[in-house]
Amino acid sequence: MCCKCQSGTPEISAAIILTLLYPVIIFGNLLIIYIVSVERTLHKPMYILICNLACINLFDMSHVPYTVRVMLSLYFLILSPVLNPVIYGARTGKINEAIKAKIMNMK
Repeated sequence: MCCKCQSGTPEISAAIILTLLYPVIIFGNLLIIYIVSVERTLHKPMYILICNLACINLFDMSHVPYTVRVMLSLYFLILSPVLNPVIYGARTGKINEAIKAKIMNMK
């Protein structure tokens, strides 16, 4: 007999937790790579192995659950286009102000 959850909340909550945890893991791996590459005293075989494992963990996407990949893709598909006009609008306003200031200084 197949056991099914009555509600989808355990799967959704697990996906949300993993989605929030994934950027922390990426940041930790990048931090390990940075510290090992910058600090000369850590250029020993053990730390280079740890750095190699962090690199493998960064570039291997097979361990990311499907629901987390879907949620991350929705984040990049929905949130990025929504924020782009705000970001570029602020930049355009600053650019326009700088151009006006330059023109005023020329006169």
